[in-house]
Amino acid sequence: MFAHRLSTVVVSIVPGIGLAFPAQASAPAAARESSSPKTNVSAVRLTLTVVDPTRAGGIVVFHGGHDGKRISSVPFRPERTVGRVIVAPVGADGSIRLVNGSAGTVQLDADVAGYYRTDVTSPRPRSAVAISPQSSGLLLLQWTNPADPDFTGVMIRRSQGSVPPVSATDGTLVVDVAAPGETSTDYGLIAGTTYSYALSAHDGASNDAVAAIGTATTKSNGPLHRGAQPEWRIARSRTPVGHDPDHRTQRR
Repeated sequence: MFAHRLSTVVVSIVPGIGLAFPAQASAPAAARESSSPKTNVSAVRLTLTVVDPTRAGGIVVFHGGHDGKRISSVPFRPERTVGRVIVAPVGADGSIRLVNGSAGTVQLDADVAGYYRTDVTSPRPRSAVAISPQSSGLLLLQWTNPADPDFTGVMIRRSQGSVPPVSATDGTLVVDVAAPGETSTDYGLIAGTTYSYALSAHDGASNDAVAAIGTATTKSNGPLHRGAQPEWRIARSRTPVGHDPDHRTQRR
């Protein structure tokens, strides 16, 4: 299965990219990926461009390290720019090796268009998905994980309303629960509101299973109950104004 290039997929050729490297020298090209699979790559498709070679020859492509097998070549003539798209199997370490087979120097550029996966089988979907309201702003999600040996986790996405997310980028990402977790709590929701979820099992090769979906409504805060109004009374004194019962007038 071919996957198109992502912004995080690069090939590094040292010192080949943008630099002239001498005759019979080799430059390792390792595919490094941050968000795409690191181990599930069988081959890369790349464009090799030879610029301003000083002598006739060719760029020879090997998979893996120095003991790798020769898999392709890009012939060139002096002072002519040549480009070719090739598919190069990677070695056990995920690399290929490029060798300048001429007696002169060349400037070599390499651009990866994508890679081929070795594992294209997704895990089985989760089962027994249950979503239950716990409070006015909290929903509890529970499910049963698949038994696939390469299963690594479940990605949960949420949308407001009765329509669940339909893709790996639709809606809001709640959490990616690593195996063997089978429960998650979604906080900070709106009271009395319906939410829909898509739960996608995946493996370490970024193969996603068909999402299991579920919908639930958070609890309502309930009606506002007004209690009895307190009665405020002003106590009136029957004591005449200016009379002080504790004051005694002394006669002279």
